[in-house]
Amino acid sequence: MCKVNTDEQQDLAVKYGIRSIPTIIFMKDGEIVDQMVGASSKQALTDKLNSIIA
Repeated sequence: MCKVNTDEQQDLAVKYGIRSIPTIIFMKDGEIVDQMVGASSKQALTDKLNSIIA
């Protein structure tokens, strides 16, 4: 897990198509499997992680 300042790392923002903050990108084995854009509840984040891990 990492946090990226998109103002300082604009190349990463472009590479991953980040247009809104916050954006959470879920990756598995180096590939994007899902993403969440905007503020989310702890439960929504937990549910998303559990669905990806399962």
